[in-house]
Amino acid sequence: GPIGGGTILPGRIVEIDLRQGAMREFPTGSANVDLAWANGKLYTANSYDQTVTVADPATGSTTTLHGFGRFPSALAASPDGARVYVADVEVFVIDTTEDRVVETFDSSRAAEEVLVTDDLFLINGDGPGTTGGLR
Repeated sequence: GPIGGGTILPGRIVEIDLRQGAMREFPTGSANVDLAWANGKLYTANSYDQTVTVADPATGSTTTLHGFGRFPSALAASPDGARVYVADVEVFVIDTTEDRVVETFDSSRAAEEVLVTDDLFLINGDGPGTTGGLR
């Protein structure tokens, strides 16, 4: 369990309709640390579960993707929304059409943040790094 022996409860994504003030929730895993929007869906990294939750607001459904490293800590969507990158000791690439991991590569150190442009940028405890040509 977490430091201090407490219980980490499952999280949630809260959607707030800014025009009408209505709210709805999507259940997620524990210790949500980041959120990304891609291909009409929300993706959240759940660090204690080593999972990513995919929430589809159009259908109201959620799916949990498993098998992410030790501590998925950051997400970023590609500019076209076709991929979501999950930062950890490795970087996991999710195809947002099929919602499955299609590529994994070593980031050489634990990544804490991720940004996608035409290149993939990672920040870790030792400073920024970049890996070019991955989309």
